[in-house]
Amino acid sequence: MHQELVYRAQASLAQPDFTAEVIGAKQAGVEVLLVLMDTASVARIVQAAQRQNYFPIIDGTYNLNQDLMLRYNNLDGVLITSRTPPWDSSPKLAVYRDAMARYQPNAPKGDLGAGVFVVGALLEKYAHLLPGHDSNIC
Repeated sequence: MHQELVYRAQASLAQPDFTAEVIGAKQAGVEVLLVLMDTASVARIVQAAQRQNYFPIIDGTYNLNQDLMLRYNNLDGVLITSRTPPWDSSPKLAVYRDAMARYQPNAPKGDLGAGVFVVGALLEKYAHLLPGHDSNIC
């Protein structure tokens, strides 16, 4: 499969509308739009694209893989990556879900937090192998 970069734009997370960027992408013939933004911005990008009768494949990174996506009905079909097993259903991340339910029940849940949780678990497991490790810390 041949891929060619045909359009690039910079935008702000605080931007209320992305119509100019969407029109530029459409005019450039963009078929897959890789967005490196937060969930709310991606929802505004999709909304701006739909207003232009433009429906590219929207692709994003692991930061979008979270329950905040469910707040936006126009984000169905967005492709996202993940650094961890499915945070919402994998038995491997049951400890993460349990900790979030206990300590942060109203906080967003997703791959971003699950990834940090996994790194913390790995640090806890292997910290004793680090030079100069103080066993009173971990």
